[in-house]
Amino acid sequence: MRSIAGDRAQFPGACTGIVSKATVKGRRSPHQYVLTVKGGLCNRLRSLTSAQFLCARRGATLCLIWNARPECPAEFKSLFEVPAGIVLGDPGTSANTTYWDLGLGWATPEYYRRVFLPELAPQEMLARVRPYVQGLRPVRGIRDRIEDHAKHWPAGIVGVHVRRTDHSRPTAQGRKFTRDIPSNAALLRRLNALPPERSFFVAADNPDSMRLLEDAYPGRVYSHPKRWLHAWRQTGVADAVVDLYCLARTSRIVGTFYSSFSEYAALLGSLPIEYVDAEGEMPCG
Repeated sequence: MRSIAGDRAQFPGACTGIVSKATVKGRRSPHQYVLTVKGGLCNRLRSLTSAQFLCARRGATLCLIWNARPECPAEFKSLFEVPAGIVLGDPGTSANTTYWDLGLGWATPEYYRRVFLPELAPQEMLARVRPYVQGLRPVRGIRDRIEDHAKHWPAGIVGVHVRRTDHSRPTAQGRKFTRDIPSNAALLRRLNALPPERSFFVAADNPDSMRLLEDAYPGRVYSHPKRWLHAWRQTGVADAVVDLYCLARTSRIVGTFYSSFSEYAALLGSLPIEYVDAEGEMPCG
């Protein structure tokens, strides 16, 4: 078994602890990498697509372990078609297999860049990952729902993403994110600054935010019908995929600060994004 530190020769900038359980014997370039994604939907997707780029660069196969968990209670194949170059499941240890550390399971493209490809500029890394983000296809049933909804939109519709549920949970982690939740006043103030004829596609993780915006902008708010759940995350994962891809079809995004969902939608649609937090606007992108 090769040492973890030995993999630094394969990945410039890789640090001890990033690659674990390496089982490569006598090969400088193992041809299978095993990634276990974790966290919510877009935490998983941003790590997956970053790993796709890295594996394609190495001429390697990516073995994806996507376990349904409370924060993302759906299997990968129920949401997306399996892309070329990806095998689902654990292939088991072999001389040609490297298991990536679980810390990569929700890593950003920037984290992959700093660890494996520090010679790339941050924006270049995003440009390299974007084709894999845009190449990931939802399954047919979800694609049909996206198409059926987006075809009714007016031109120039603005995407709005409001995340409140798990960022406001009464836990140590939830308290960390308190200031990231856009207040109603801050959100309405930003949307009121847009031209008065603008319409909005709203992706919200709770019914209260939907009602707030529907009342504030009657006849100008679009959202796809969804079933609200009495759970930690109040929307189902398939509904979240529809919201994500609909957001990516808007003209720009007003998102929730520190949300991978807002960030990933902007990357998917190559869209400008600005964030609104509890204190006001935080322009970005």
